[in-house]
Amino acid sequence: MKYTPIVFALFLTSTLAVAGGTRTLSVGTDKFKEGDFDGTSLDATGTLRAGWAHGSVAVNGPQGVFCTHRLPDGSLLLGTSPDGKVYRVQGKEVSLYAETGELAVTAFAADDSGRVYAATLPGGKILALGKSGAKPEVVATLKDMPNVFALLWSKGALVAGGGSPAKILRITPAGAITTLATLEDQSVVSLTQNANGTVFAGTSSKGRLYEVVSNGKARVLQDFAESELKELVAEPDGSLIVAANDYGSSGSSSLSSLADLGAETSAVKKALSSKRSGKGALYKVWPGGRSEKLMAHSDTTYVSLSAQGAGRYCVGTGSEGRVYCANTDHAVTLVADSAERQVSGLAFKAGVGAFVSSDPVVVHPFLSKAEEAPSWASRVLDAGGVAQFGRLSREATGVTFETRTGNSDGHDDGWSAWEKTQPGDLVASPPGRYLQVRAKWNEPSGSARDVRVYYTLPNGRAVVTQVLASLKGLETKGDTAPVHSTSAKLSWKVDNDDGDTVRYRVSTKREDYKTWTPLLRGEEWTTKTDAEWDTALVPDGRYRVRVEATDAAVNAPGVALSHEATSEAFIVDNTAPVISVLSVAGSKVEVTVSDALSLLVRAEVLVDGRSESALPLEPVDGMWDGLTETLRLNVGELTLPPGEHGLTVRVWDAAGNVTVRSAVARK
Repeated sequence: MKYTPIVFALFLTSTLAVAGGTRTLSVGTDKFKEGDFDGTSLDATGTLRAGWAHGSVAVNGPQGVFCTHRLPDGSLLLGTSPDGKVYRVQGKEVSLYAETGELAVTAFAADDSGRVYAATLPGGKILALGKSGAKPEVVATLKDMPNVFALLWSKGALVAGGGSPAKILRITPAGAITTLATLEDQSVVSLTQNANGTVFAGTSSKGRLYEVVSNGKARVLQDFAESELKELVAEPDGSLIVAANDYGSSGSSSLSSLADLGAETSAVKKALSSKRSGKGALYKVWPGGRSEKLMAHSDTTYVSLSAQGAGRYCVGTGSEGRVYCANTDHAVTLVADSAERQVSGLAFKAGVGAFVSSDPVVVHPFLSKAEEAPSWASRVLDAGGVAQFGRLSREATGVTFETRTGNSDGHDDGWSAWEKTQPGDLVASPPGRYLQVRAKWNEPSGSARDVRVYYTLPNGRAVVTQVLASLKGLETKGDTAPVHSTSAKLSWKVDNDDGDTVRYRVSTKREDYKTWTPLLRGEEWTTKTDAEWDTALVPDGRYRVRVEATDAAVNAPGVALSHEATSEAFIVDNTAPVISVLSVAGSKVEVTVSDALSLLVRAEVLVDGRSESALPLEPVDGMWDGLTETLRLNVGELTLPPGEHGLTVRVWDAAGNVTVRSAVARK
């Protein structure tokens, strides 16, 4: 048995109390509505209480319900699709009331004597329904409006709205048809009238609200941001209640898309069964044009609307099968939650009556007394690892709490059974990654709030997966000389699955040494994952960097874990290359240069001290690939005037160190 929750936007969250220690799964105010409400409610103070209950009566056969109508005896008529039949539900009895021979019954209206009329598509027929089982009588066939979505009885005649284009027609019981208005939109999908009989229409595609001011003329009262005005209700104070939908990038509404299909049976049937996503909003529009948004949902559209009196309005959603209510103070409650996809009909007031869901079709009558004890169950809560659960903390009276655990995010045979909490509110369920909490009411006046479950996780080790060290100028780029820097950038990557606070100790060591030297000195530990190391004051050589990670700051001795990793060896070279030979024989120059650690990468010669005269020198073997290279230059080949010329030779190693020697050559 499914029950009805009255919910004031409470939510369920999972939060960490202290990383590495005791943690908390908290029932708060963010995602509580994702839980399962069976006869429970939630008031504005965040307190769970017993609420309205509802049953379920399955209507086998149709896929969806387009419209509902309550007969004087309290039974419900359902207009269905895609079989175009009318079913009657009285109590738990379901019977076939009428067959129209069309694909869908889209709207009902009753005249002053109580006779019921039905609109169908795609043939645009208006039918008068007789007694149960009798063949409907065709009142009119609207050839110019084959898709009818709205119908009402006004001043002795029927008023029908549909498209395409959007039209409002008046049909007398004798079948005479008059056009009340042709509107600048795709289709009329909703109609209502005020106490004076003034007709109002909501359109689809442009989302406009119209008032019929005279035969053949209508005026726009408001142009909404949403694309569809799905339902309208006229209030005694002259205001209008508007349920509007926005389908975003998915295009126009399912109703307006039907309006262009004409009588193509297969296309209409496909559109009737399609599922569209969007968002809904509920507005109140006062005479004079002032409007106010009472409620909105970004995750669902509104497909049905009902006025409950005293400024309270309810909508049925297009997804998750829920009924939300709002008042003029913008207080929003969730009053019904069904297993079906959408709530396509509302026929209740103050908890008396029923709501109708589609996909599949089920009628949910409200019950005066719950058949089972009210309860509420949380969604599956993720502790982030196999957890040991402790105490369940709550403020509650007349309520019993149970828990169950598992290691899969969906219930399967591996989950434990529901178990009551033990004395002291200790959780009796075995360790597991996932937890559910359930509350059961022992007393009708019971209540519960602020539920928390405390737990701990086995400590996980933070693993240093990579340590990187880089010095500026280690490699040349194109024909640019490397730039020397003594600053080494150190960084490391860490896998820290349990999210503990991790501290790092960084040390360096030359490869031929045995002792590691801490980098940070006074601050042995850091929480950062990078550091700078100034190598200017250390001897040249090949070095490695070691990073140690520990979670000891948030775990007790004996529980804390550590891990370390070491970088690949890299060269620290702050010494310039040495030019051991610089000989000049007439116009011929020969240079021998070497470096202790870094490869030689570039050389150039400047003539007479002019930077614009710099010429690159290449090794004799044509390749920079050694610690020692020989370079040659024939000044006689240069375009220089005869005489003596000053030569300056510069050579770089891969670390960006540069050496300079000078000589004099003759041409």
